[in-house]
Amino acid sequence: ARPSSLSPIRRSFSNMQQMMDEISKNPKALALLEAIKKNPTIMLAVQDLMTTMNRKGYIDLNNPTRQPS
Repeated sequence: ARPSSLSPIRRSFSNMQQMMDEISKNPKALALLEAIKKNPTIMLAVQDLMTTMNRKGYIDLNNPTRQPS
């Protein structure tokens, strides 16, 4: 195995670490994460909501920086 084969995993880990650092600064995000840990079905509800909002054109999942008004 080449050392370079680990770089995407390492990059993914650092992105995950960065995301967790951001979440830890936001009490509401932290509370949601804790609720999902206790009841994983919440995540399914969130996914359904995102899918529905995307389908109806409220959000654009392919381009999070450019959201419909």
